[in-house]
Amino acid sequence: YKWSEFMRRNEGSMETHKDFIATRSAKYSYWPEEPRLKPEERKFIHWMFFHYKLENRKEVMDIMAEWKQLYEEKNIKNGYTIWLIELGLDNNMVALTENYKDGADYYTSMEADNALMEAEASALWNKMSKYIISVENKYGEQRPDLGFVKE
Repeated sequence: YKWSEFMRRNEGSMETHKDFIATRSAKYSYWPEEPRLKPEERKFIHWMFFHYKLENRKEVMDIMAEWKQLYEEKNIKNGYTIWLIELGLDNNMVALTENYKDGADYYTSMEADNALMEAEASALWNKMSKYIISVENKYGEQRPDLGFVKE
């Protein structure tokens, strides 16, 4: 009862809301056995949002599995996390997050990683791009002060 009363009062104060459920995907995320950076060194974050044609979800997910396999085969030392929108707004989106020391480290690491897998990565991107509607990149520092850790 308390929850339904809270929701009624809360929703009465707004015209609409846009909800979604995002889940971290272990299946499509890549984390190296020996990462280049320690957790405390990862202060910079790169977000990449891919919107795709919803009818091509299976093809996009299959290509995401190929990306992970490529990173594993090339033993790339920088990992990434894939977030899938399972329900609600933007359910045709995949979000990718990567962590680095800072912006300069991001660019130098990307150049080094790309040199290890340039031809294969280019072929995968060409394969994936026909399903992609848009790509948006965001860069910045993490904000641990905005996180909640239950004590």
